[in-house]
Amino acid sequence: MINKVIRRVEKNLNQRRSYDYNPAAGEFEKYSNNPVLSGVDGGSMFDPFVRKTGDEYLMLVSNRKEKSLEFYTSVNGIDWKLKNQAVKGIADTWEENINRGTFLYKDGLMYLFYTGQKDGKSCIGLAKSSDGRNFERVGDNPIVTPELDFETAAVMNPCVIYDDEKKTFRMWYAAGENFEPDVIAYAESEDGISWEKHGVVMAADKTKEYQKAKVGACDIARLDDGRYCMAYIAYQNVDVARICLAYSENGIDNWVYDKDNPILSPEKGKWDSSAVYKPTFVFEKDRILIWYNGRRNEKESIGFALKDKK
Repeated sequence: MINKVIRRVEKNLNQRRSYDYNPAAGEFEKYSNNPVLSGVDGGSMFDPFVRKTGDEYLMLVSNRKEKSLEFYTSVNGIDWKLKNQAVKGIADTWEENINRGTFLYKDGLMYLFYTGQKDGKSCIGLAKSSDGRNFERVGDNPIVTPELDFETAAVMNPCVIYDDEKKTFRMWYAAGENFEPDVIAYAESEDGISWEKHGVVMAADKTKEYQKAKVGACDIARLDDGRYCMAYIAYQNVDVARICLAYSENGIDNWVYDKDNPILSPEKGKWDSSAVYKPTFVFEKDRILIWYNGRRNEKESIGFALKDKK
């Protein structure tokens, strides 16, 4: 009881810092009718991952109530329609609760990497599909587990791309505390199943007020100039999260922060007034589209923001 009271006081004090930064910066604008996707109760949807497939946007999103990952489609990035459930938690296994996923296409298959959770521990699993509807898990065990000191109890939020030049799967993942991870780490694999970990690639930065506590889940894109762009969560404290951008020549080290960080922050009185986190983006010829997880008190939904390129 005492610990709960202490935590409640800490949270209230932390969230006084929620509005230290503008709701949007760097010419990004939040959609005026956010959120664009919520659960039936006006919440429970979180941690989106979006890619454009043909003329449609495809979103993989976590459904907290169903303990599952679901696919939604949209032609404009705003109006979303449920396509199908991808994978769902299995009771009494390491993946009792499933969430925080990513996907890619390779050799006619969809690779779906996801987070499985049980008893305060998070691991990463893999399932494959030939039609995007029916998924077969790769084995009964996770493909990535917390085993290094910095990973403590959790590896989660995988972001995976396939590098055609290196013939390698490349994964960026969040690791650390199960409640909110602490760092972003990196790993490589030839087959998407056996992974070689390379350690931490981004962590808290005491020189940046908005990022002085920790960092969390990210999305990665390869830009036309060859650089890697990372959209990630920066934590001012464990209860106040914002979205930032950083750039690297190789996607591993020497990250350079965007001069306008943080680009998206909580907005007082709005649906995302408590926190904004888990960004995912699509770079198009004349614009950058970002979807993100926003929270007001305990209700989580998906929002949208846009930046026109000049």
